[in-house]
Amino acid sequence: MMVIACLATLALAEAALRIAVPGVDRHYVLVPGYQRSQTPRPEYIAGVSGVSRYEISAAGVRGSEMSDADDYRILAIGGSTTQNTYLDDTETWTLAFADMLNTSPGGFRVWSGDIGRSGHTARSHLLQLRHVVRELEDIDAVVMLVGVNDLTVALRAGEHYERPAPLSDPVALAAQMQEAFLRVPGGLHEQARVRAGANAPPYKGLALYQLLSLSREALARSRSGTEVDVIGATVERWRNNRRATTAFIETLPDLDEPLDEYLDLLNAIVSEAALLNVRLIFMTQPTLWSSQNTAAEEDLLWLGGIGDFQGSPGSPYYTSRALFEAMNAWNDVTLDVCAASEAECIDIAAAVPRDTTMFYDDVHFTEAGSLRIAEELSGWFQDRPPFAPPAAER
Repeated sequence: MMVIACLATLALAEAALRIAVPGVDRHYVLVPGYQRSQTPRPEYIAGVSGVSRYEISAAGVRGSEMSDADDYRILAIGGSTTQNTYLDDTETWTLAFADMLNTSPGGFRVWSGDIGRSGHTARSHLLQLRHVVRELEDIDAVVMLVGVNDLTVALRAGEHYERPAPLSDPVALAAQMQEAFLRVPGGLHEQARVRAGANAPPYKGLALYQLLSLSREALARSRSGTEVDVIGATVERWRNNRRATTAFIETLPDLDEPLDEYLDLLNAIVSEAALLNVRLIFMTQPTLWSSQNTAAEEDLLWLGGIGDFQGSPGSPYYTSRALFEAMNAWNDVTLDVCAASEAECIDIAAAVPRDTTMFYDDVHFTEAGSLRIAEELSGWFQDRPPFAPPAAER
């Protein structure tokens, strides 16, 4: 009788969850309606002051709600350097450049927003372009700040990098869908089929299982330090991990395989944008890394480790000089793809000074750094149609 009662209770709980938790109508990279206020401490996050608001619209985009009055809509896709976690909504380059366009002559009303999320690589960006741009209405242009996460994933493996299976493989696609999206179309009990593939075990089709999985993932993020803290202490812990290392590596591993994969992914993104008939603008990734970082700049770094370098101290790290060389290689691929296709490319890496006025760590922007990128991006749009007449008409 006890077993029957337990099964009946579970069945009732499963039915209640399926009824009570509303279904999802589209793909979400960010949680719609999410809001957070934070005050990063200057000793951890220098160059960012005051209270920062991080707000996600009902459409799952950081930015204002879309309006019928919009003349031109621009969506930014990327990782944490697009997400700008510790900057206020008004200070992110993804929103500030549209404000600049809206105050420039011409009369266009521009909407911009971003779906940047920490850690995402070009594999996720491809899927996000494919699904989110189709589901949002009338996106005119997509801006992607790309490369650094693809680089760090490759270097994390050290000499043992293995190219992942292509996204044409159903198992690889299912795994990447799980990485790229927090929510996918369907009810809570249907998330496994969409995110984990049609061959998912039957128990994964239970709403109870999905609720348990989401809770477990949130707990794991919190324990690993990847859950955002509102003061920036996690960044300082990661810096301490790097400071504690006894092994700095000057020589890069063979990068031919990850660079070839990156090339293939960017070309796939270009093809996807053409299918969607959306304008595509890549931006190269600027960094604080250089061939001659000062001691003060070195002290701000935390990226470039091998293995679980964020989880615990003691991992080997590539030197800032090696990281500078590697980032140049990834940025060169981005520029080459643009030169060989109809995609546009802004060499932001060449435009942003490599100093602590622009960055508070390896790659993340201060308020001034974000403003600099917004200015570059705004100028790019202002000099080209539809904001400026074609060159033949000037």
